[in-house]
Amino acid sequence: METPVLVIPAYRPEKNFIKLIEEIRGLSDIKIIVVDDGNGEKQQYIFDKVKKDFGCEVLMHEVNKGKGAGLKTAVRHVLENYGCGIVTADADGQHSPEDILKTVRALEENPDSVILGVRDFSLPQVPFKSRWGNRITRTVFRLKSGVRCSDTQTGLRGIPFCLMRESLDIPGERFEFEMNFLFWAAEKGARFIEVPISTIYIEGNKSTNFHSVRDSAKIYMGIFKFGLSSVLSAAVDLSVFQILISATGDVWPNHTFWSNIAARISAGLLNFALNRAMVFKSKGGAGGNFFKYAVLFAVQLVLSSFLVTWLSPLLPIPAIIIKAATDIVLFFASYLIQKKLVFKNPAAKN
Repeated sequence: METPVLVIPAYRPEKNFIKLIEEIRGLSDIKIIVVDDGNGEKQQYIFDKVKKDFGCEVLMHEVNKGKGAGLKTAVRHVLENYGCGIVTADADGQHSPEDILKTVRALEENPDSVILGVRDFSLPQVPFKSRWGNRITRTVFRLKSGVRCSDTQTGLRGIPFCLMRESLDIPGERFEFEMNFLFWAAEKGARFIEVPISTIYIEGNKSTNFHSVRDSAKIYMGIFKFGLSSVLSAAVDLSVFQILISATGDVWPNHTFWSNIAARISAGLLNFALNRAMVFKSKGGAGGNFFKYAVLFAVQLVLSSFLVTWLSPLLPIPAIIIKAATDIVLFFASYLIQKKLVFKNPAAKN
């Protein structure tokens, strides 16, 4: 296996980009591919210099297409011309040459793993929005994928050759592609290896081309869909439960238990339909999906009903609050099982 190729997508790079390339070249003769993502004539001298003086291979987009598109362009080029994985780095100087080469070595030593250069977000120089942004995304990533990742937003990554061809089908042309890749790789069962790197923020990270509102909306779109499905199902669940428990009173023996079961069945049917079609976009047979969902649903229903019935006489709070709290706990376990077992596609591509 060849030494990994270093890939750097560049949009509106500054002069420190040339210095970064020079320092990398001073430490290693690694092949470097730079993607000129529609920068135009104004910054052409930068790409001419890194090509002429430091032997970089420059791939060009006529117009700006986004970081994800730049990475895909480089992946296609590497697949056509080299038989190796790639290490991706940012062009804004936030990755040191030493850390970039450390990530290259890690991929060389672990050619079938995804390598992540991870920063220490507890340090004082980390901007507030970056610290909290990472906390949120790594928590969501853990809940959604079941994989622990301490830096989901790092641009310093090693992508193994075995994942490169399929990665071209991952949706996203801009920053959302990087998050989509992590979810996709986790679902593929890829091993994640974290390499500690320096935590560098230049002038509060003002040079980044990441637009927090616009790009975060794209990153979290899949999560929003799951949340919407869960909220709608929960609304049906709680509404049916409240209606039945109010209407039956002491007419039904164990009316709390049976009201909860009826509410869960109503919500479960809605949740199955929404999750299969909208959230996980399952390509498997509806019958097979429904059988596995029904087994999970039955287990969750029994647990929910038992806990609500058991806790209601013990706690001096309304039964509906006990039910809501119980179902929140079961919600997270249910999501992971649905994603990994119930609606998993044979060759899933997030």
